[in-house]
Amino acid sequence: MSFKLQRESTGEVLVLDESGTLGTGGEATVYSVADDNRLAAKVYLKPNDDRARKLAVMAANPPAKTTPEKPDIAWPLDLLWTTGRRSRIAGFLMPRVEDMAPIIDIYSPHARLKSRPWFDYRLLLKTCISLAGAVETAHKSGYVIGDLNHSNIFVAPDGRVTLIDAD
Repeated sequence: MSFKLQRESTGEVLVLDESGTLGTGGEATVYSVADDNRLAAKVYLKPNDDRARKLAVMAANPPAKTTPEKPDIAWPLDLLWTTGRRSRIAGFLMPRVEDMAPIIDIYSPHARLKSRPWFDYRLLLKTCISLAGAVETAHKSGYVIGDLNHSNIFVAPDGRVTLIDAD
């Protein structure tokens, strides 16, 4: 099943499909964006006005250091609106996190040896520094991280970290 949402910045209508589901949680589902593999769309199951206001502020005020090319935080880049007569914010576009592993696969020695045997102490240290940098990026911009846990931290093969679930 597919559905349409409209980008706030360009007015472009995106068609999202359940077959492109990247992940799902209690509040939202994350979809791939067919026309741009660098982006993912987070769509809320129950959109509401409070969340819409927060997302509008976040999209208009990204942390200074985060870039879509190599994000340290998967920050909202653009808002997604429902189409039709009663349009409302349904979610947002963010950088797509690919070829990264949850941090538990890195800090657990057993999991690390299975999934990334090349990951040595140098890369572990780089991961720690990158994680501290991502947290610093949010804090220096005046944001508070409300849910920092092992399922929201992803690590690239080179030790670079991206925080997800930033909303």
